[in-house]
Amino acid sequence: MVTAFCFDQAAAQYGLSPRLLRSIAMVESGCRPSAHHVNTNGSTDLGLMQVNSSWIGRLGLDSGRLLRDPCYNVMTGAQILRQCVDRHGYGWEAVGCYNALSHGKRVDYAWKILRAIKGASSVPNGDREVSSKAAMKTMEPSVTILKPAPSSSGSEIEKQHPKVATGRDRPRSFYFRVRTVSMAGEGENP
Repeated sequence: MVTAFCFDQAAAQYGLSPRLLRSIAMVESGCRPSAHHVNTNGSTDLGLMQVNSSWIGRLGLDSGRLLRDPCYNVMTGAQILRQCVDRHGYGWEAVGCYNALSHGKRVDYAWKILRAIKGASSVPNGDREVSSKAAMKTMEPSVTILKPAPSSSGSEIEKQHPKVATGRDRPRSFYFRVRTVSMAGEGENP
């Protein structure tokens, strides 16, 4: 059984937001610990965080345990995300790296995670609702997604300015201010 403790423990160990980890689990598997997906390239995605089978050898993982033990799966997902943060810095490029290799697919994935963090597919705009992509054209959201690992300093946090794949209704780029807070601080909903 997965509990908030699994996400909190993994987040604390890898210097990430538990809210971000929960959002990734929601997008990846609908929070289903036994989720199993076979990709077109023959690899498989396993469990709550849909850990790709390509990580099994590299990290010395137990594929059966990834499906049987949701906390192990969350911890593994956090470890993979931490590697992305170490490679791309604290921002949405790192979030996209969790799921995709190409920049365009990373941006698409980051949008999915942002919508999951916000808890809806639309963002309020005055008296009406607009699509989150349209809202991003006019707003610069401040969403806490990551916090530095205990050995890092807040000054290492970078603003990410990834270019978005072309499309008529899509902004050319999006910007996110990444700020640090304590695990129980502003913006966190355990």
